[in-house]
Amino acid sequence: AQNIGRNNVRFWIPGASADEKIANLRRIVDTAEKYGITCSPVLTMPIPKAFGESKGTDAAALKQMEEYTKKVIGAFAKDQRVIMWDLWNEPGCVNFFDDGDADFTLCLKAIEHILEWSLEMNPVQALT
Repeated sequence: AQNIGRNNVRFWIPGASADEKIANLRRIVDTAEKYGITCSPVLTMPIPKAFGESKGTDAAALKQMEEYTKKVIGAFAKDQRVIMWDLWNEPGCVNFFDDGDADFTLCLKAIEHILEWSLEMNPVQALT
């Protein structure tokens, strides 16, 4: 990235769990810093099936999503090497149901929660 003049990279964080994503993001941020590159990770929220089935009202699914969001965002909330969080890649491109309108509405509901939880971590980064 540095060789082609980039000073920031946007990417999906590898890993299955919040802890794996945090460890991987830490390695990526540490490496990028050596080359004068900042990072803009995509949160890549794992959405529990119950969230979609309940149309976004399942308390356990919401709690799981909240804990994940706060753990990942919180781990880097004050890290100046992360300049932006992409909270959701391409809203509406998800298949909770066969109904595109319902999918988009549910996606917006998820994003609203994710934004709220992210803001509670008081990040220094922009949230998109």
